[in-house]
Amino acid sequence: MTAAAPQLALRFERDASGCTFLARKFATYPFFCAAPFHLDRAPRGMLTAILQSSSGGLYEGERLALCIDVDAGAEAHVATQGATVAHAMPHGGDARHAMTIHAAAGSLVEYLPDPLILLPTASVRSRVEVVAEIGSTVIVGDAFLTHDPEGRGRPFRRLAGELAFRRPGGVPFALERFDVTGDTVESAWRRLVPHPCAAQGSFWVCAPAPCAELATMLNRALDVPGLHAAASILPGDAGAMARLLAGDAVALAEGFRAAWRALRCALTGVAPASRHQSGWLLPRRARFASRVMSKSRLEAFSDGVIAILITIMVLELKIPHGADWSAVRPLIPVLGTYVLSYVFLGIYWNNHHHMIQLADRINGKILWANLHLLFWLSLIPFATGWMGENHFAPLPTATYGVVLLLAGIAYLVLQRALIAEHGPDSKLAVAVGRDVKGRLSVVLYATAIPIALGYQWLAETIYVGVALMWLVPDRRIESRRHKGDE
Repeated sequence: MTAAAPQLALRFERDASGCTFLARKFATYPFFCAAPFHLDRAPRGMLTAILQSSSGGLYEGERLALCIDVDAGAEAHVATQGATVAHAMPHGGDARHAMTIHAAAGSLVEYLPDPLILLPTASVRSRVEVVAEIGSTVIVGDAFLTHDPEGRGRPFRRLAGELAFRRPGGVPFALERFDVTGDTVESAWRRLVPHPCAAQGSFWVCAPAPCAELATMLNRALDVPGLHAAASILPGDAGAMARLLAGDAVALAEGFRAAWRALRCALTGVAPASRHQSGWLLPRRARFASRVMSKSRLEAFSDGVIAILITIMVLELKIPHGADWSAVRPLIPVLGTYVLSYVFLGIYWNNHHHMIQLADRINGKILWANLHLLFWLSLIPFATGWMGENHFAPLPTATYGVVLLLAGIAYLVLQRALIAEHGPDSKLAVAVGRDVKGRLSVVLYATAIPIALGYQWLAETIYVGVALMWLVPDRRIESRRHKGDE
């Protein structure tokens, strides 16, 4: 593969305190290196760098090169933001990607990018060269998976790969080369295992440690369901490598993560901390959580709407045209309805907050259910003003009950949507239980509506009774949240 000027070059060095820092960073299109950070307890000074691409993957005709230099004593973990997609290459060309790693004596380098995703007709030539001085430790992961967005099983056209480890000025002491087509890969996978496979990878470690022990440890760590893997010793007892085959990217990622954790524990005595910027090495639950919507915007939006509704009701209050009680007396119904509505909005805000606190994630249905609830709550200022201005007349009082009824139903719908997303055994579902109070509130609202047309005072009593019922502390959700935090 013809060498190309690197579009990204990083150099890691160690300062006097033992912490690694980024001494040089050069990045041009399509690469970008996010601000590095220190995360691990051991090695204490290890620096984590996340590489990103703004191009959206590999395209026909691209020639990309990267270079990483790690100085003596420095410790660097380099990963990617996400998988690299090799797009369709319909004109018969290919894309080329080269990575060169220089590891000085006493350094520790982990290069663990997310996998290469090969789409139909993609053709990629990839090369990773590691120049490792004696006494350095280098861990490298390399993986690919096949994917047809249309589900027709169309293969990629070609994948040519090379991974080489050598000493400075020497020939490779470990070298892997392959040049395959999509058809040959899938045929080989079918011969190796009885069930369909779609992902393959290799995991390499070059370290001044007993290689037989490293290989044995990798074999134990790679005993992962859905994964076919085995480890062996590198030539010259320079390290160990493992090859992995899986039915999907999830199982392959579990294998990579298990191997990485085992090696880090063996080399440093402490398991690595999760890198939340990179989904490849996160646990399955964390990877799933990183793909779902965050609840923070839903909370912030709901809090803002309820605050605005309270403000609107305050602005609707009239200033008395006088300084005696006779001037205040006509405004008492308006003030009474304001207090009642303020209490209701406060109840909804409080319960909404506690319910969302027990949610780990949201989806589109939850967003719409939340908007549905906010719609009916947004009518409370209108119903409040109409009922207060008309001194609890039958129709405005009944309308007020309709708004409360539909808001109560909307809250139950939101509650059901959250439980459906998190499951019947979730903390939220257990805390809510049968929700007798919520269902009883809806029944009381529905009962008060027809009563308001003839006995407004009785309907108002029911509304106040429901509010008082909810003012009594309900510790179901809060106690469940505290138990979950313990």
